[in-house]
Amino acid sequence: MKKISFQTFLPSNILFILFLFNSFSITSQNIEKVNPIFIDDSLPIETLYISPDESVKSGQDKTRFPLLIGHTQPVDIQANEKSNWIMLDSIHTKIWRIHLIFNTLSKHVLYFSHFNPGTTGRFFAFDKDKKQVIGAFTKQAKMASTAFAFETMVTSDLILQFETTMSSDDYQIDLNEIGFIDADVLNTGFGESGSCEVNVKCTEGDAWQYIKQGVARVLVKEGSSMFYCTGTLVNNALRDFTPYFLTANHCGDGASESDYNKWIFDFNYEGGSCSDPETEPEPQTIVGASLKASGATYSGSDFKLLLLNKSVPGDYRPFYNGWTRDPLITQSGVCIHHPQGDIKKISTFTNKPLSTDYEETSENLNGFYWKTGWTETINGYGVTEGGSSGSPLFDANGSLVGSLTGGWSDCSSLTEADFFGKFNKSWDNNGDDISHQLQPWLDPNNTNINALEGMGLDDSLLMANFVVDFSEININQEVNFENRSFGTVTNYTWTFEGATPSTSNEANPKMISYSSFGSFDVKLIVSNEITSDTIDKKEFIHVLPYLYPNPSDGVFTLNFGSELPTDIEIQLTDIAGRRISVVENIVGPKIYLTSIAHLSGLYILTVKSDIIQRNLKVWFR
Repeated sequence: MKKISFQTFLPSNILFILFLFNSFSITSQNIEKVNPIFIDDSLPIETLYISPDESVKSGQDKTRFPLLIGHTQPVDIQANEKSNWIMLDSIHTKIWRIHLIFNTLSKHVLYFSHFNPGTTGRFFAFDKDKKQVIGAFTKQAKMASTAFAFETMVTSDLILQFETTMSSDDYQIDLNEIGFIDADVLNTGFGESGSCEVNVKCTEGDAWQYIKQGVARVLVKEGSSMFYCTGTLVNNALRDFTPYFLTANHCGDGASESDYNKWIFDFNYEGGSCSDPETEPEPQTIVGASLKASGATYSGSDFKLLLLNKSVPGDYRPFYNGWTRDPLITQSGVCIHHPQGDIKKISTFTNKPLSTDYEETSENLNGFYWKTGWTETINGYGVTEGGSSGSPLFDANGSLVGSLTGGWSDCSSLTEADFFGKFNKSWDNNGDDISHQLQPWLDPNNTNINALEGMGLDDSLLMANFVVDFSEININQEVNFENRSFGTVTNYTWTFEGATPSTSNEANPKMISYSSFGSFDVKLIVSNEITSDTIDKKEFIHVLPYLYPNPSDGVFTLNFGSELPTDIEIQLTDIAGRRISVVENIVGPKIYLTSIAHLSGLYILTVKSDIIQRNLKVWFR
């Protein structure tokens, strides 16, 4: 770590001013558009001077590496009870802030090991002149993991500010790394792609406007290095909008779990027309993901399947791209990508790709890659560049057939080829483990589906869906439902068979209790002024009888709740499958059981009715 020095001041007179501001161009499901409290500039502020590492150099070869864009530097910045706070008694608010001063002008990425603003907290970042403000990040920014990250503006100084109520203590803000995007040194980011590239809003992209909604730029973090890559949302056989995201494995192939939780996915980072925009467009971001499966470059098809940490908001207009496992490919198609980390571009092929292996030129019908060349079109000659790694290759039907590993094309080598790891090889040909296959994730019920269409949303479309924390429970256990519907929903109508309460109009009903043995339906109707949609999950909640005591001395009780089913069958067996005799004594909804002869150890109690059969483990002392 380079030398870091502190200057700490304790404020005395407290003055503050509320200013209007021009927000920086970034939107996110995590940001609430509110004004920060700007403290009078005459008051002292804790200041941290940071001299970044200047060792990052350009010149990486995109045939093997993702596009390096900068590096991170460790810091230790915390807002906690030991920090210096400004107390604003009149509005019952306390403010923590720090002024970061850098010796270079660059864009920065803030990486947090813990980011929880608490119930009332608001976190902002702004430049010294208060002309560019990012935030507020509120409790909505808290992720399933503790980590968080966001990009800031190009500046040589940055003020971080956290506001919360004076009595609040449920927050944790730990900034442990700052990334430096060396755009001028490495020629990456907005406006830096080659002049031959074609914007996705040009006529070449007219037929691909839904499909491009699934494609996003990825700011990859791997240790202390940062890269740009591309990838796409991908549909799965359940069609439940699970936010699976497909890119290349060489994009952060050494990333840790902590790194993945800090990856930034920029959706809709594109121009509004065929011409390059003069100002940078707003990305819509998702932060964080977890690794589900991957395949190596030379011994496999170089794919990486991620699960985003949060669902993609409906107002992002996401499209979950479809795919095909057909080993044959169409004559034409496109690649949609973010070359050099620039706005979204489209490249077109009109000659059938060659089945081969990575960096090979001869045909191999069992090869793991598509070797693809590009075609000049009316608005340019789209190719790929660094930053395009992981981008999807689509056939003429709009089906995903591959993910970009690398190649030799660029705007000075228009006729050179690129290599895309085959989707059908990534499906189940990279090894037997589920961590090296797409199939267990994209077809979890083993339907052996060969192709799947893409799926998106429009203003008039609703799609009802939900999940539950536990679908198999014991008598009188409570469950919590989470709405996963897509579209603009204004009304929710839930029906819970066999539960208390039996109905609800809340978006996310909690503490739904089941008091009887059996399998029960759950139905959700979502609606708005235009349309409605219904999902009815049959026999979705499985309620098991309560078995006690367990372990026992051979005498135990099965409680079936409010009433005993008339068709119930009970059988006790040892682990070898031999049946053990038991005496049954039925009293109301309970069955008292006594084994005739047994040894100590594990036994299996099978409870069966017309609608449910479950095996319960019983331990005898």
